Amino acid sequence: SVIDIVEDQQGNIWSNLWNGGVVRKGKRSDQFSPCVWNDSDYPSELSYDPAHRLIVATSKSGNPHYYYEDGRVAVPPTNKEPSQSLLQPPSLPNLSETILCHHVDGKQILIGTSRNIYSYNTSSQHLDTLLAGSGRVHGICSGSDGTIYFVSNSEGVCSLRNGMKSCLAESHSNSGIAIDGDTILYISSKLGNVYRLPLRKPYHLEDDTIAGNMNGDPVLTLVADQRGRLYILSSDLLKEYSPQSGGCRTLASANANVGSFKDIQLADGGVILTGSDGSQFVGETESLGSEGTIRRICLSSYT
Repeated sequence: SVIDIVEDQQGNIWSNLWNGGVVRKGKRSDQFSPCVWNDSDYPSELSYDPAHRLIVATSKSGNPHYYYEDGRVAVPPTNKEPSQSLLQPPSLPNLSETILCHHVDGKQILIGTSRNIYSYNTSSQHLDTLLAGSGRVHGICSGSDGTIYFVSNSEGVCSLRNGMKSCLAESHSNSGIAIDGDTILYISSKLGNVYRLPLRKPYHLEDDTIAGNMNGDPVLTLVADQRGRLYILSSDLLKEYSPQSGGCRTLASANANVGSFKDIQLADGGVILTGSDGSQFVGETESLGSEGTIRRICLSSYT
């Protein structure tokens, strides 16, 4: 039985088989040939690492095996990415209501649903209700002091600390939220905008024209890494944005071979992009290409 099928940049087709190792079909070949597989467990996952141009076959026990595009066994890359943690998104508990968003915070996963906000401990598998009756939560994140921030279309941008909810700013058509250095919140909109909300009173939303304007498409979600960079996702484009320098790098969904984008996760210096067809693109953030500076859009006059 075929488990996964991937294509490398040379047009070769790869597949991992249930109890059958890894097979490869060259671009100009009409049949599959077996690759070396010296592992007692079968390869449960198969992915392509475009940064190193390697095929990564991970066994059921978690051992990664690497292959060059020509089918030869390869040595692991020095920084060993994509790593196992990058290849495996966190598992979420089964809930009676629809899960709309989640945020991984150590061993805790914050979950926003159509009605409530939960905290799920991955070690103890214990689920706590942090806020009941929150309404539809479209984005959630947390600060280093334990404060939880979330967006809902009914109440805008909100904070939650020690069970107490506060509304920080009115905002509509929200799709995601991320925090940068405990000082600034970024909120994405289904209308294509990204807003800045400095965490100081009086709270005021500021439209960040470089981060937004995703070719007029709705922003699906956005996340921030530990370097203060934002990753802003629409169905056709991923934008990596540095608020400090104004620099951007982009990746089109057509170049990731996942159909249209649906979701993004960050882990171990890499990105996991899920496509509308359920397929995934896994790669280093540096594989997005060279960085260019985009000038801010200013309005000089209007009629």
